[in-house]
Amino acid sequence: MASVSKSAFLYGDVLGGNLMFSKNPYYPMTVTAKEATLILEINKDRLFSLFSDNHEFLKSYLEYVSDHTVILGDRIKHYVNRTIRESIISYLDYECKKQNSNIIKLSMTKKALAERIGVQRTSLSRELAKMREDGLIEFTPVSISLLHKSIK
Repeated sequence: MASVSKSAFLYGDVLGGNLMFSKNPYYPMTVTAKEATLILEINKDRLFSLFSDNHEFLKSYLEYVSDHTVILGDRIKHYVNRTIRESIISYLDYECKKQNSNIIKLSMTKKALAERIGVQRTSLSRELAKMREDGLIEFTPVSISLLHKSIK
């Protein structure tokens, strides 16, 4: 299986909710917790019973799944036909907001980052070097510093 980008699940998120009533209801990725985590598992029959008994719960579930489907569609649109620089900038912008810092600590190797944005590692390194030459970033093996508040 190809390496897939890492996403963060937060408190209260639903994992695999869109797969629950699928003919193949198995989450296609490995999930690893960085800290002690409590997961509530609800089987399909119990969930269906909850939907039947509580229409507000059903409505909330459908809204959640629908909203995340829209987010997924937007992500797919953003990744299609993007330049390497645009993909890097999108990643850096996301991490900048997530880490609340212009110094982004890399939680993965450059090879893993390249796989995440769908390019070869050498292409990523070449574009990062160009971005450094353009005065947009500085980087080390463990971090990337944004030299402007927004590099878009």
